[in-house]
Amino acid sequence: MPPSLSEDGRNVQRQAFAGLLWSKQFYHYAQRDWLAGDPAQPTPPEQRKHGRNSDWSHVYNADVISMPDKWEYLVCRLGSRFHCVAAGAGGSGFR
Repeated sequence: MPPSLSEDGRNVQRQAFAGLLWSKQFYHYAQRDWLAGDPAQPTPPEQRKHGRNSDWSHVYNADVISMPDKWEYLVCRLGSRFHCVAAGAGGSGFR
């Protein structure tokens, strides 16, 4: 935190960083598994194999990410950019 911040400014920044930490979620997406479906569930529809990103069988995500609030989903890409900038201000220990 910049030393020039007032007490109130430090409280606001501390609360903002806490909000970013609170919104972290585990994101798991294995494209190959999603296309094949869960063996314990009904077979997925055939069109799934030809839909968007169906040729991305190499994609396997298992990360903790900063998720925008539910009301931010409409502008999720923009919200995620702001999260990255704000998290960067928190320093390398913020991750």
